[in-house]
Amino acid sequence: MSNSILARTALSAGWVIGWRMASRVLGLVSTLILVRILMPEDFGVVALGAAFAQAVDTMSVLGTDDALIREHEPTRAMYDTAFTLNAMRGVLTGAVVAAGAWPTAEFFGEPRLTSLLLALAALAVIDGWLNIGVVDFRRNFQFHKEFLLNIMPRVCSVGVTIAAAALFQSYWALVAGQATFRIFRVVASYRMHPYRPRFSLTAWRGLMLFSAWTWVLAIVQMMAARVDAFVIGRSLGTGSVGAYALGIEIASLPTTEIVDPLGRAAYSGFSATRREGGTRALFNRLVANSLLITWPAGLGVSMVADPLVRVALGERWLLVVPVIQVLSLACGFSTFGNLALMLLRTHGYLATTCAVAFLGLLAKVALIGILLHFYGLPGAATGAATAIVFESLLQLAAVVVTQRMPLRPLLARCWRVAVACTVMAGMLSMAGLAWTGWSESFSASMLRLLGSAALGSAAYVATLGVLWAAQGRPDGAEADMLGTLGRLLRTIRRQAAPG
Repeated sequence: MSNSILARTALSAGWVIGWRMASRVLGLVSTLILVRILMPEDFGVVALGAAFAQAVDTMSVLGTDDALIREHEPTRAMYDTAFTLNAMRGVLTGAVVAAGAWPTAEFFGEPRLTSLLLALAALAVIDGWLNIGVVDFRRNFQFHKEFLLNIMPRVCSVGVTIAAAALFQSYWALVAGQATFRIFRVVASYRMHPYRPRFSLTAWRGLMLFSAWTWVLAIVQMMAARVDAFVIGRSLGTGSVGAYALGIEIASLPTTEIVDPLGRAAYSGFSATRREGGTRALFNRLVANSLLITWPAGLGVSMVADPLVRVALGERWLLVVPVIQVLSLACGFSTFGNLALMLLRTHGYLATTCAVAFLGLLAKVALIGILLHFYGLPGAATGAATAIVFESLLQLAAVVVTQRMPLRPLLARCWRVAVACTVMAGMLSMAGLAWTGWSESFSASMLRLLGSAALGSAAYVATLGVLWAAQGRPDGAEADMLGTLGRLLRTIRRQAAPG
C-alpha cells in the first residue's frame, strides 16, 4: 500500500471535515438571524415535515454511489443504471411523502403540514436527477470538487432563506432555502462534470444486490438511532429524552466531526487499495491516526463534563452530566466500528455488516431496558455505551476474520495513545479535576474547564512524545500527524509568499 493512498485519504477527510464545519457555521449564522424574524411555530412545522420526509428518504436508500466507488472498472451501463435507479427512488420517495401529507397533518392536528409535505415531496423528486458522474469525485479522491458542489448551493440557500424570511416572515422561507440548495446542487452537478446520463436498467442485477443489503443496513441503523429515545421517553418522559439527546450529541462530537468524515473518505481509500492492494495496512494506519485524536478527546470530555455543562448549558441541565460522562468514553470505540464497517462494505461483506448491526440493535434495546429500570437515565446511558462498544468490537472482529488480519500490528500502533490517555486521566484525577462536580459560579467553572484542558493536553502530548521518541520515532500515527502538519505549513507558506 503506497503512502499516496493514505495521503489522499487524509486530505479527502480534511475536505469532508471542512464541509461539515462550513455547513455548521452557515447554519448557525442563518439560525441566529432567522430566530429574530420567524416564530417558533414556523420552525416547529418545518421540523415535523422534514422529520417525516427524512424517515421516508432513509427507508428508500439504495447506496448506488458506494456500489460504483467500489467497482474496479464501472461501465457506462452501470452509471446509467445507477442514475435511473436514483431517479426512480426520488419519484417513489416523493410519492410516499405526498401520499402521507394529509394523514400526517391530521395526526399532528397541523393543517399546514399538507402543503409543506407536498413541497418536500417535489424536492425529493429533484434530488433524483443529480448527475451520477459526480461519483467520480469520490472515486478519484477529488473531494475538493465535492466540497464545491455542496458549499456553493449551501451559501445560495442561506441567502435565499434569509431574504425570503425578511420579505414574507413565513415558514415557507425555510422551504425556499431547501429548494434553492437542491436545485442549485443538481444544476452544479452537470456543470462540474461532463458525464451525461441516459435512462437504462441493463446493469440492474449487480447494483441491486449491493443496494438491497445497503437498504437493510440503513433500516437497522435508523432503528438503532431512534430506539433509545423511544424507550427513555416511554419510561421517563420527554424531559429525560431531551436531556439524553443533548448529552449524546455532545458526547459524540469527536465521532460526528472526525470519525464520520474520515469514514466517508476511507471508503474511497479502501476501494483504491482493494484494486491495488494494501487494505490491511491502510486500515491499521487510519484507525491509529483517528485514535490519536478521538480517544483523548472522548476521555477529556468525559472527565470535564460537569464544568462543561455548567459553562455551556447552565445548571438546569446538570441531568446531562452522567450521560456525557459515560457515552463520551464509549464513542471513542466507534472509530473501530466505523472504519471496520467501511472496509467490510468495500469488500462486499454486506450480510456480515447487517448481522452485526442487528446484534448491536438487540443489545442496545436489552441493555437500555434493563439498566434504565434499575438506574434511571444514567443506566440508560450506560446501556447505550455498552452497546456501542459491543457493536464496534464485533465489527472489528469481523474485519480480523474476513481479512485474516493479525491484531498485533494494530495494537503496536495504538498502545502509546492508550498509555498517554491513562497518564492524562491520572494527572487530572490527582489534581482533583476529573469526574468531579460541585456547585460553583460560572467563572469558577470556566477556570476549572480551562485548567483541565490545559493540564490534560500537556500531559497527553508530553507522554505521547516521550514514548514515541524512546522507541526511536517509528512509523505510526505520530509520524503521520507530523507529516500532515508539515505539509499543511508548507502549503500555507507557499500561499502567503509574495509573487
